[in-house]
Amino acid sequence: MELGILLGGTGLEIPSWEEGFRLAAEMGYTQVELGGNDVGGGGQKPDLGGCDEDCARRVVDMAREAGLGVSAVQSHQCFPLADEGALTASVAHTKRMIDLAAAAGVAVVHTTTGHRPVGIPEGTMWRMFADVYRDLLDHAEGKGVKVAIEPVFVYAVGSLATTRRFFEVVGREDMYFNYDPSHFPYHDESPVPPILEFGARIVHAHAKDARVEPDPAGEQRGKEEEMPGGRKFSFAPPGEGVIDHVAVIRALKSVGFDGVVSLELGHGVPEPELAARNNVGFMQKVLAEAGA
Repeated sequence: MELGILLGGTGLEIPSWEEGFRLAAEMGYTQVELGGNDVGGGGQKPDLGGCDEDCARRVVDMAREAGLGVSAVQSHQCFPLADEGALTASVAHTKRMIDLAAAAGVAVVHTTTGHRPVGIPEGTMWRMFADVYRDLLDHAEGKGVKVAIEPVFVYAVGSLATTRRFFEVVGREDMYFNYDPSHFPYHDESPVPPILEFGARIVHAHAKDARVEPDPAGEQRGKEEEMPGGRKFSFAPPGEGVIDHVAVIRALKSVGFDGVVSLELGHGVPEPELAARNNVGFMQKVLAEAGA
């Protein structure tokens, strides 16, 4: 397995792609994952949303010139099922990211569902997600790009049960999984069973951790981070939370995964550049202990 890092998107903030690639290589990463979440393409931060195909090729070539592979494009649109116009724009953007990935030779585009939509019955929600993802898969067919879902703790697809339901309703063998262990502790679930159940579909993985802590003052009451039993949830750099990363890597190895484990920072992690530097040594030890 190789170590990667997400640049842009919900990853490490960088002033430019060139500086991000220089920094990633200097830290010891061999792969980068590229943020592609800017639907309008007018943002000031590096994001593939502002690219056409020639630009995407230049960005990927720049990474390779820095000695880095490019493992995936992050396109987390959180499909707004209750807003037809916004949903159409999100689907169109995701298709564009698939096209950019195909043009630049990037093998994976990963996505998220977003929150369960208010006012839409559960059965209707699943049918709509099935329609959205079948459309995306049809668009990606023959382009050498794998479309993956990342379960996210508070989204419509976030737990093992909702992940299972998602794959059932989409019903396609060409639907893949971007695995992130940090979301499952929110549901009081081990991150290992999803690997064992969906191992053949895992095409990319994140390195991220989570904390589950008492919240006696109720600071997170009514917020997404609130958990049952007076507890609170937060993300953390690998090794600073509840995840047994050696068990995760051993499980990934057991199902034949030998791809990229990409650090995803953001989400309020303090001192992200320091965390990114520390992660290389930590994950190298994890990989060695897990025999990967």
